Amino acid sequence: RDSNAEQGVDLFRTDGTVVEAVEVLPGNPTTVLFQSTSATDLGFFVSVSGGPSYATSRLVGFPFATGAPSLEVDWPSTSQADAPRSLTRVGDAVFFIGTTPDAGTQLWRTDGRSVVPVTPLSGTLIGELGGKLYFSNPGGIYRLECDNSTTRVPGTYAVLSGPVMARDALYFAAQSTSGRVLFKYDGNAVTQAPLGDAGTAFSADGLMAWDDRVVYRLVESVVTNFGSGVAQMQLMVSDGTVTGTRAVTDQPVELPNILGDLSGQVYAVPGGALYAAVITRDAGSELWEFSRDGGAKPVGEIQPGSHGADPKNFTVVGDTLVFSADDGTGAEPWAVSIEHVPPAPGGAAACAYDWPDAGPWDAGAHEVDAGMPTGGGVGATVGGSGATGGGVGALGGGDGTTGGGDG
Repeated sequence: RDSNAEQGVDLFRTDGTVVEAVEVLPGNPTTVLFQSTSATDLGFFVSVSGGPSYATSRLVGFPFATGAPSLEVDWPSTSQADAPRSLTRVGDAVFFIGTTPDAGTQLWRTDGRSVVPVTPLSGTLIGELGGKLYFSNPGGIYRLECDNSTTRVPGTYAVLSGPVMARDALYFAAQSTSGRVLFKYDGNAVTQAPLGDAGTAFSADGLMAWDDRVVYRLVESVVTNFGSGVAQMQLMVSDGTVTGTRAVTDQPVELPNILGDLSGQVYAVPGGALYAAVITRDAGSELWEFSRDGGAKPVGEIQPGSHGADPKNFTVVGDTLVFSADDGTGAEPWAVSIEHVPPAPGGAAACAYDWPDAGPWDAGAHEVDAGMPTGGGVGATVGGSGATGGGVGALGGGDGTTGGGDG
């Protein structure tokens, strides 16, 4: 980002060798939320201007090939929390959550050229399974059908942790007579994944997808000879079967934050290994690698001694794992080469949606009434509380500034 009083905030893109400008965002936004996803060759981002209590936001869709906006919607926000969020791809459609003054919080969908309201929503988006969108809402986990009706997944009324989508199945932790246990839904039926010993009180949480399996934290309560309970933590992996549920390694695994969120300290590389910040007595918190066959090894000692480098906040760029670590001089970005085979994109969507005409655009002709009935009507821009969203340019057009270069 490059910010000054005249140009505002610029959006750039890079292939790792060449950097080019894509779009100059309007005004001088104080916060830009880049929630980029892909529908065919389209990307999306959300820009937010203003403070926490009052903000204006804009949803922008652009083809990766040109970078020129194909969709620009001024969202009628009253705060940063109202802006479009949780962009999730299902086939050639992108679903997101957005809040308007008149209609409240709803689920919306876009093809990068128009925006359509779907249904009221107070939960979160989970992901795609079998070409359909799954989301949480009061009462459980739901599947969005092609006609915008919803179907509740059986057994999900008491979900306590998760859910996460692991390629071909949905996993979540729910309450049972033996405590919090792991459940699996393959699109047809819900089954309980085996956990712990029958006589041991246990719980499973901190769910994270690892390709077609799920990684989670298993906490077992063991009663000693003196009658007191001792909590033991294991990092587990499961495909929902007896033979496919095990500890990630036979060695004890101690994480920096045993009860905290796994996402910052454990990372599953798509098509590759599992990486985690593991504490040992001699080295402190350092980076370890866990293979799919149960192997475990330290990647390297970044900070010599027992203090540890505290690696966290992992992401993958190409064949490189990038993360934050401290070698004794402060936290900095670090990188390590990895081997992985990224999984193929998901299958085709199960629903063929109707979309409004893409343009050229007329804000008055395409305005959506934010208070319209659930799932009804079509629209390319969003209105509400006196604010009407504008959109410019058909696919490949637009008036945004596009940088040069051949990156």
